[in-house]
Amino acid sequence: MKWLPKELETVKKDPIFAQIFKLFDNGLGFSARVIHGFLCRELLTYKDYELWFVFTRRPLRFSLLEFHAVTGL
Repeated sequence: MKWLPKELETVKKDPIFAQIFKLFDNGLGFSARVIHGFLCRELLTYKDYELWFVFTRRPLRFSLLEFHAVTGL
């Protein structure tokens, strides 16, 4: 996957996702507490296949499109 490092650098520079990568860079790794924090800040929407969260005071969407990008399914 030659595109991964290039894509990863692009995502790391994004102001929203940069905060998530800082968690990993500081050695946090997977944390159920962080996931729970996202779920507690979930925004209610009428769309069935999207979840919206507030992260760093910005809305963050996780939909089937992002699920596919992350998992390849």
